[in-house]
Amino acid sequence: MPVTFKVDEKSLENKYKEFQKVTHPDKFSMASEIEKEASSVSSSTINQAYQALRCPVDRAKYMLSLHGVNALEEDSSFEDPALMMEMFELRERIDNIDHSSPREAEGLLNELSDDMNQLCDEIEESFQAENLKASTRAAVKLKYISKAMDELRRVIEKASS
Repeated sequence: MPVTFKVDEKSLENKYKEFQKVTHPDKFSMASEIEKEASSVSSSTINQAYQALRCPVDRAKYMLSLHGVNALEEDSSFEDPALMMEMFELRERIDNIDHSSPREAEGLLNELSDDMNQLCDEIEESFQAENLKASTRAAVKLKYISKAMDELRRVIEKASS
């Protein structure tokens, strides 16, 4: 099976459920202690893999780690002044949003969602081309945009309540 960044989420969910049916600890309640432990470890590993593959940022982090790159770790640094300036400008846009009305935040959230999809395409292409520098840059940007989207969702939720 080829390693790709893009994931068919429905297929991923189906495979996850299929694996969990086989390995879930409840299926091993009458088994030996060794089998129970193996089931528990397998089920936990499947859960972790599923969670990592579902989230584009975690998926990018994992795929980069396969190549020895840890640019998405909290303590890592990534030197790209243009990207940092772009993220600073995004931060300013979020800070200047009217927090009492969700409309502006929703518009920016939709814009960032489109950017996220484009970045996922870029990451896929750069991994296929084995361009780790481009993959890393796009993944770092993906991480920043993901955090910005989370913040916008909180703004929208707060303004809507």
